[in-house]
Amino acid sequence: MNLTHLCCTICRLEVRERWERTTYFSR
Repeated sequence: MNLTHLCCTICRLEVRERWERTTYFSR
């Protein structure tokens, strides 16, 4: 189990969600 990889994945998911939300509100 790679903890660093897991953290990166979670971080990416969070950023992706925020980015999608931002673009959604921008429209």
